[in-house]
Amino acid sequence: MSVSSKELPKTINLVQRFLGDRMSGWNIGTFGALAEFHHVDGEDAEIQYETRGGTVTSKHGALQCHFNGDLRVVAYEGLSARRDAWTHGIAFCLPVHDARMDRRQVLTEIGPDSGAVRDKDRDGVLFDMGVGAEQINFCVRTRDPHLLKTLRQHIGESIIEFDHPAAQTIIRSSPHRVCLSRLGRCEVFQRIPWKPNESSPTGPHTHVLPDLLKHRRSHSANIPIPEGYVVSLHLYPANPNSDTLGNSKEFARGEFDERLIPLTPV
Repeated sequence: MSVSSKELPKTINLVQRFLGDRMSGWNIGTFGALAEFHHVDGEDAEIQYETRGGTVTSKHGALQCHFNGDLRVVAYEGLSARRDAWTHGIAFCLPVHDARMDRRQVLTEIGPDSGAVRDKDRDGVLFDMGVGAEQINFCVRTRDPHLLKTLRQHIGESIIEFDHPAAQTIIRSSPHRVCLSRLGRCEVFQRIPWKPNESSPTGPHTHVLPDLLKHRRSHSANIPIPEGYVVSLHLYPANPNSDTLGNSKEFARGEFDERLIPLTPV
């Protein structure tokens, strides 16, 4: 459904409602590179509501969203690999020409991250990793002298392969990752898992998968995004059959009933 300027406040209210929902998840990204925000059990989070959206910040990451333009909201359900479950989500989409970011394909130094969610991070230097996606800039942010030196030595190079020396230094240094779109930003402060058989941490984390990036898709083929639009922000309300990691859980009737509200067009 398209959201007119008159209807936009309803969408903003919907988003604000879920910023503090500890069972919901968010991401900003593309097919092969994304940043995710999830709450962690027992962890405090600060939520700020703004006229056009809002921000949620924890010690492990932050999500900031702001809405404008020709927005289209796509609520969907899909099949799951588990027979007892399903997938669902709400994709906030923009026309391709409105969603377009810088589409850099090489490592590029941007400068101090003046838009960082936390004041203390605004002097960190932002580098676009050059994933070349239409609707996001996938960046890292650092003050670390060694990492700064290494990244600056490889500016102008394509580094989206794990064996590239700049990529290896990023992986082992675990700088903040910052994924930007026209509808907001997702920041991840947690370390990057790089040891053998090490899984993604609970809470905010990122994925960069070079083999998927090569497909140059804006989203998974399983998501019914209208032609001419791309996803600039994704919300995953609580799933009554699955926890935030996608594992099976006892069916939560309350969450099943609750899902009928966010998945109804606003």
